Amino acid sequence: MAKRGAEPEGIGGWLAALLVAIGVIGPVFYLYLIYGALTAQAKLVEYGADSLAIYRVQTALWTLSLVKLVLAWSIVGAMLRFRTRAALRFAIAGIWILGVGMVPVDWAAIALAGAALRGEEPFQVPLWTAAIWISEGLMLVIPATAYLLRSKRVANTYLRAGAKSLEETFE
Repeated sequence: MAKRGAEPEGIGGWLAALLVAIGVIGPVFYLYLIYGALTAQAKLVEYGADSLAIYRVQTALWTLSLVKLVLAWSIVGAMLRFRTRAALRFAIAGIWILGVGMVPVDWAAIALAGAALRGEEPFQVPLWTAAIWISEGLMLVIPATAYLLRSKRVANTYLRAGAKSLEETFE
């Protein structure tokens, strides 16, 4: 293996693209989903939906989005500030939580919210929708994890504490 500096290192290339996707594109997507949900809820008010139920749905949407936003920015912040394997492990765990772990929480929130707005029994949202969301998350998370674990740039940038070369990182 080559010494540090002989191969790509630092934030650049696909690593930079991944950090932009996590820290910018993901949060913009969450805000877009909130906007869509709030627009739909405004129409529900026109049709006479319970305003307390709508308030609860809005609170749940904002809370879930805030949790995702804080986690996404924490991942990016750790990757930019700390150049250690611990930051890399945190990023991988965070990506899995964002991409797959939050799906059951989102599904339950949508199922409960829909029931509250329509006055029905909770969990009328089919379970297969959660399976589809999990598979979509896996399609994003698996390549990102593989990149973070196998990339030379990532290995050169996030050395094990005290290591001066890539060889020492993997010893």
